Amino acid sequence: MHKKTMKRRQLLGWLGGGAAATLLVGCGGGSAGPDDALGTLNATALVGEQADASRRDGMVGAVYGLLTAADSALLRGAAGLTKLSGGQAIVGSETFGIGSNTKAMTAALAAVCVERGLLRWESRPAELLPELSAQQNVAYQAVTLAHLLDHRGGVAAFTGEDDLLGFETFLQAYDGALPGDTRGRRRFFVGWLLAQQPPAGVQPTRDFFYSNAGYALAAAMLEAASGKAFEALFDELLAKPLQLALQWSAPSGVGQPQGHVGGSTPQTLQPFQPLAAEQQVWLDVLAPAGAARLTADAYAGWLRWHLQALKKRSTPLPVAYVSRLSQLAEGDYALGWIGGLLEGMPILAHNGADEGFMSIAALRRDGSRAAFGFTNTFAFRDDGSSWVLDSFNRSLIALMKA
Repeated sequence: MHKKTMKRRQLLGWLGGGAAATLLVGCGGGSAGPDDALGTLNATALVGEQADASRRDGMVGAVYGLLTAADSALLRGAAGLTKLSGGQAIVGSETFGIGSNTKAMTAALAAVCVERGLLRWESRPAELLPELSAQQNVAYQAVTLAHLLDHRGGVAAFTGEDDLLGFETFLQAYDGALPGDTRGRRRFFVGWLLAQQPPAGVQPTRDFFYSNAGYALAAAMLEAASGKAFEALFDELLAKPLQLALQWSAPSGVGQPQGHVGGSTPQTLQPFQPLAAEQQVWLDVLAPAGAARLTADAYAGWLRWHLQALKKRSTPLPVAYVSRLSQLAEGDYALGWIGGLLEGMPILAHNGADEGFMSIAALRRDGSRAAFGFTNTFAFRDDGSSWVLDSFNRSLIALMKA
């Protein structure tokens, strides 16, 4: 991997804490919900209005979705373009990258594997990956699958270029044979990862420290326990039962959105430039942390299962996964979701960013409503905040309160 290339890339960015905090301060009126025909029409218009508002805020394109009940049809709004130059109008059926909103899916898959007895929440990496025993830093001896999925594993974040460049330096000096497939590369990567010192000031198992690499390590454990590659296991145990259509690489074809990256203002946006294939294969080991791509309709199906489960209905979602989310305290993180409050109403929220795309999602904990947003725009100010996320938050608050 080349340093100049890596500096152009922001990796699997996560802004979940900021999203939850902003949702906490939502205020104002709003109806009790679109329970009749007129209410549904109003809610449909509101979803379209939010897409238009985000487009005016500077997003290249935006799609919003709203589920007003566990059994409701998706209300969808779209605005903007698939790309800045020569793009087509976004209609809402396109495929978007959802970044770290992938994490909840990986956590749900882990819960299925636990239910099937393939491993335990208390399973430790070296139990499933025995080669780690000789090289693992002693600080990670007590880390478990549950710790990793709750970001308490204490491993490097891999949310930006610094950690990537550290691994790149190791690869450049390594003179042995390198694995030839993603599963092998993931296992190789986590061996290196657990040989490192924890980040400064972080105590594994005790401290919350957000880490994409932790989800890659969890995925390597699932692969070892099942004997299958992560993507195949995901398809068999989660995607098929939930009828969840997604893909792990960028879609091709006319009319698919292109990611864009920028800084403090919309005027800085430029098309995202993919990495060379020999570099991308090493980033693919982090796919379980944030590389899922899917349509708004498909993501609505994923959220609808959650609403039904939170209503205590039987669903294909694993019971332990739903139970943890049902009990999640305000400000806590578990299994790809953050607990929060919106005007006293308990919610679950998360967002993500990757390769020029950003997403946001929220669920009412009583199973009565869900809302989400997608965009092909990825931008951060110099202070680390994001005007894209600001726009997302305003719209999601409006949709969750409507």
